[in-house]
Amino acid sequence: MQSGFSLIEVLVATTLLLVMALGIGTCFLSGFDAQATNSVDLRVLNGFRNQIELMRGTTFEDVIVDYQKQEFTVDSVGATGSIELIVDETRNDADAAAFGLPRDLDGDGVAETVDISSKFLLLPVKLTLSWNDRGASFTRSRYFFLSQPN
Repeated sequence: MQSGFSLIEVLVATTLLLVMALGIGTCFLSGFDAQATNSVDLRVLNGFRNQIELMRGTTFEDVIVDYQKQEFTVDSVGATGSIELIVDETRNDADAAAFGLPRDLDGDGVAETVDISSKFLLLPVKLTLSWNDRGASFTRSRYFFLSQPN
């Protein structure tokens, strides 16, 4: 009886170890990739949050003048953003549907005003950010309402 390993046993064991090492390496790489993606997503969300807080800090009467069709940036991801204030309560496109339009935004009891910019109680706002990351282009939008303070 001979003791030790044959060449075939060593090759099989080495192959199994290589396959395991590749699997573990792939897990680490995908974990690092997910971490990088999550980091960018967090910075984008913080960019949205910062812009929303700036808008909330503006007097309600000045929001339309200061922010309609304005652009903003999130430097930490190299993103550029746009602000759209929806002032037509009769709108019926996809963005309007996200806000449940048509709906009464100026408090007159009906949703028929085409331009509520001079008098509104509820203002739909769409923020959009676009950026490039690792060779791909990304765009995210956030929808929220500003409401007249009591």
